[in-house]
Amino acid sequence: MSLEYLANTLINLLDRKNIFPPQLNNPEHLLSVPYKRINPPTRPPNGFLICRKNVHHEAKSKGQTNMRVISKVSGFLWRNATLEEKEIYEELANQVSLLYSQKYHGQGQPPNPYNYTYYHPYYYYPYPYASHRHNENIFYHSNQNNNYTNSSDTMFAEMTRYYIDVINNTGIGEALAFCVYQKMPSTPFSDSVSWLITSISSGAVSTLSWNLDKYLVALAEYSQKRGQGGTYVNKKLAMASLGTSWQIRDNIEDDSQLLIPLPDTVNSNIIKIINKSSRPTDCGIGMWGGTTIFERNLRPESAAVFKIEPEYWIGVFAKEIRRNQVVDDSIALDSMKIQFPNSGFNVAAVTAIYKDEKVILKVNYTRRKLPFLIKCLWNLAMTTFKTIFISPFVTTYNCFKSMFKPPFAKKVHVD
Repeated sequence: MSLEYLANTLINLLDRKNIFPPQLNNPEHLLSVPYKRINPPTRPPNGFLICRKNVHHEAKSKGQTNMRVISKVSGFLWRNATLEEKEIYEELANQVSLLYSQKYHGQGQPPNPYNYTYYHPYYYYPYPYASHRHNENIFYHSNQNNNYTNSSDTMFAEMTRYYIDVINNTGIGEALAFCVYQKMPSTPFSDSVSWLITSISSGAVSTLSWNLDKYLVALAEYSQKRGQGGTYVNKKLAMASLGTSWQIRDNIEDDSQLLIPLPDTVNSNIIKIINKSSRPTDCGIGMWGGTTIFERNLRPESAAVFKIEPEYWIGVFAKEIRRNQVVDDSIALDSMKIQFPNSGFNVAAVTAIYKDEKVILKVNYTRRKLPFLIKCLWNLAMTTFKTIFISPFVTTYNCFKSMFKPPFAKKVHVD
């Protein structure tokens, strides 16, 4: 069985409530050294590693001990965790780091700043995020192909990355929320939810970016509080490929539902979800960065067919937008459709301005090229490589060739 299949199976078995918030939350236990280990740990665990410990603990109770599977699932859960859930882990990591400082470095000595760096497992990057408290760029990295049979050709295929550079030139004192979302005309009764979000003040710039190489299927629960927009809370998530079918089943062990891949294939640009459970459910799909489209109350024995031909939209809002919030164009200050030209343009520079007492969005399309400094460094590296390796080899080869080359025959004059 493939790693993808084992990871999806484990995700369906795990109880998310035992991971968020963390059940293993004692700093002493999180910093404990295995009895076989002599030397103390080189650094304390960060938030993601503590999350992986909790996933490991929960996975062992389900009979799964393969660390490759556990680590892959940990990265997937971390990537789709909310900001508040991650902050709980980061706060716990700070407590562990302080304990580590007192235990191994002496009272009051701060730990190495390297301890606070995020750990990125090679098989799955933790989910980067931006909030209204951090005016930071968002980059969604790609390092894995979603097909169940990964080959070197597909794994390292270079995918086109798309960027939206958001520029706030309104001059308004308060920060504005910008949200990228998708609409699918082929599924008119679906809900579009907030996908990529950033909040920036006037004069600031933020970059949203994604690749077209990762897709998700999701089971969720729709909720709506008084005076607020509706929001979908993800219950089950699984990595998916285009052209696949999925089935919703009742879990015989509890009252939850399972999301199971089917061997059936559909058209290459479609993801199909069939409800074989005993009750209606909310299901949806997503791309790299999170879920994007949901169909509410999918009835038993019904199917939701998502044709992956999305329209990209961006809206600017006066209030903060929550993740997976249903996007309502009527409450947006302004919104517009993003259409990348087919001639290699992969950057949409969206500028918000204040004109005629309202916020207006404008867009220009460009190409994102390799920065000049990186080009210079690349050329320098190639020149150094040729100087150190290629030139000595060629010189040595020519020397040996001249040493063993037979002498020229002497000229003989014949009268």
